Amino acid sequence: MSDPLAALQEIPPPPPVAWTPQTWGWAVLCVFMVALLLWVIWRLWQHHKAQAWRRAALAELAAIETALHANPQQMTAVRALPALVKRVALMIAPRDQVAQLSGPQWLQWLDNTWHDNAFSSGPGKLLPALAWQQHPPAETAELINLLRRWIAHVPA
Repeated sequence: MSDPLAALQEIPPPPPVAWTPQTWGWAVLCVFMVALLLWVIWRLWQHHKAQAWRRAALAELAAIETALHANPQQMTAVRALPALVKRVALMIAPRDQVAQLSGPQWLQWLDNTWHDNAFSSGPGKLLPALAWQQHPPAETAELINLLRRWIAHVPA
């Protein structure tokens, strides 16, 4: 008598599941998702490039602050603050609105870009006088903190 189990054959495994979409709807969805992802990446890159001036201004402000910590009597660093503020203002507003401003009108314009009167009645009121002062004012640290917040958050 022959062995009946010897005549059995192994069942072949099923073919592997394909990773590609089997219907056109999934293919369209994949193309749409890839296009959306590329658009989001492009928009983030554009935003990053558009904010380069803000990063540069904050880096320059940090360099001014470092120079002041190294030598608190250094007026060269303090005198760079008004020019930095004017350059930032020229980045966020048209030149014809900003370039000719000085004194109280300049401080009022800065207050209008900020959420309070920190420029006309706070530490920002020092900006017009920094060009001719002989010694850095005592409120220089407060002014630098105000300018850091202003540069970081002013709408462009």
